[in-house]
Amino acid sequence: MKSGRDLRGYVQDAQRAVRDRVTLPSGYRLIWTSQYEHLARAEERLKLVVPVTSGIILFATLSQLRFAGEIADRAPVRPRPQASQ
Repeated sequence: MKSGRDLRGYVQDAQRAVRDRVTLPSGYRLIWTSQYEHLARAEERLKLVVPVTSGIILFATLSQLRFAGEIADRAPVRPRPQASQ
């Protein structure tokens, strides 16, 4: 693998090359494993974890802003002192 090349692109190119050039006998199959397999699994998990976590953070932030707004509404407001002339 060339330095600086991403794993996904490398494996996809290799899969394409093997698919185009190799004919497997009936009953045989190729499985691409190792780091690529771990990468694919991690990406699938992140497709769920990132949106759920973002939603939780957004909900918590908005809840705190609403709570801060309620406190600000209840705070007594004092008139500003007049500047002496």
